[in-house]
Amino acid sequence: MVGTRESFGLGLVRLYITVIVQTRLQLTFDPREESSWATLAKVDTCRDYVPFPAQPTCFQFRVISQAFKLLNLIINSEKKNMDNSTTGPTPKRIAVVTGSNKGIGLETCRQLLSNGVKVVLTARDEAKGAVALEKLRASAPTDVVFHQLDVTDPRSVDAFANFVKTQFGKLDILVNNAGILGKTPRSQLPPDSVSTGETYQGAEDCLNTNYYGAKRVTEALMPLLLISQSPRIVNVSSIYGKLQHIPSKDLQKEINDVDTLTDDQLDELVQSFLNDFKKGDLGKNGWPTQSSAYRVSKVAVNAYTRLLAKRFPTICCSCVDPGFVKTDMNGNAGILPVQEGAKVVVTAALLPDGSPSGLFYDANHVASYE
Repeated sequence: MVGTRESFGLGLVRLYITVIVQTRLQLTFDPREESSWATLAKVDTCRDYVPFPAQPTCFQFRVISQAFKLLNLIINSEKKNMDNSTTGPTPKRIAVVTGSNKGIGLETCRQLLSNGVKVVLTARDEAKGAVALEKLRASAPTDVVFHQLDVTDPRSVDAFANFVKTQFGKLDILVNNAGILGKTPRSQLPPDSVSTGETYQGAEDCLNTNYYGAKRVTEALMPLLLISQSPRIVNVSSIYGKLQHIPSKDLQKEINDVDTLTDDQLDELVQSFLNDFKKGDLGKNGWPTQSSAYRVSKVAVNAYTRLLAKRFPTICCSCVDPGFVKTDMNGNAGILPVQEGAKVVVTAALLPDGSPSGLFYDANHVASYE
C-alpha cells in the first residue's frame, strides 16, 4: 500500500512540475525523458521552478512543502544517476590501422585488440581484407571491423573517413602503417644483377603511398581525432628515416629545422627529389642513390610527424622504427618476427596521457632523428 501511495504521490509531483515548467518557463518537459530531468537536476533549488501562492492556506502550504521534499528527492536521484553515468565504464578506444591485412599491420591489430581497443582493419584489396578479418576473429577478440581503404586514392580516403564518422563519431588511435618498398627487393633479383630494382614509377608510387598516403589519411581523420579525449597518431617509419641517410648536409639542415619548415616546403622537397630522380640527378643534388624513394619517404614521414606535433599539441604524435622485421616487403629477409615489430607500434599507440609528442621511437626507446 505504501509503495502505491508513493508512486501516486510521485506521479502527482511529476505532473505538477510538468505544468509549471511548461507554463512558467515555456520549456517542453516530458517526465519520461531523461534529458528533461537532467535539466532540473542542474538547478540548485526547486523554488526556481515551483512558485508559492501569494497567501497560501495551511493546506496549500503543507501540500507544497511535501511537493518540495518529493521534488528534491527526485532531483537528488537524477544527480546521482548523472554522476554515475560520468564515472561508469570508459568507452572503448577506437583505432584505425592502415595497410593491416598482413605483416606488422595485422599483428598491430591483434595486439591492440588484446589491449581492449576496438580496431578498424583496412586493406586496399577487399578480398585480402576479408581473409585477414577472419584470421583475427579466429585468434583474437572479435571487436574488429573491416573497411576498404586505398591510401593513394582520395575518394577511397574520403569514403573511409565518412565510415568512421558514421560508425563511431570519433577516433582515438591512428596508425599509418600502409607502405611499400618502391622497388624490387634485392632478395628477388638475380644473384648477378647490377640493377637497384628502382624505377621512376616505383619511386612515385612509393612517395604517394608512404608519405602522401599517410598525410592524406591523417588530414581526413583529423576532425575525428580532435574529438577524442586521448588521441594518438603513430606513423610507421624506419631506421632509413634518419637524416643521416640524406647525403646533403644542406637538405638535412632544411628538413631538421621544424621551427621554420612548413608542410608546403616539405612537399616541395619531396617533389624536388622526384624531379631529380627523373633527370638522373640524385647523386648530384645530394639525394640517396640506394633505396632512394623509400629513404626519402621515411625521412618525409618523420618530418611530417614533427610538424603534426607542433600544429596539434593535444594529440600525441609519434613515429616508430619497428626494426628489420620479416615481411613480404623485404622478401622475408628480416630478422625479427612481426610480433616484435608490432610491439613497438602498439607501445607508441598506447602511450599514457601526458607523454611527450613528436618523438621517434626505436625498439621502445627514444631515437634521434639525425
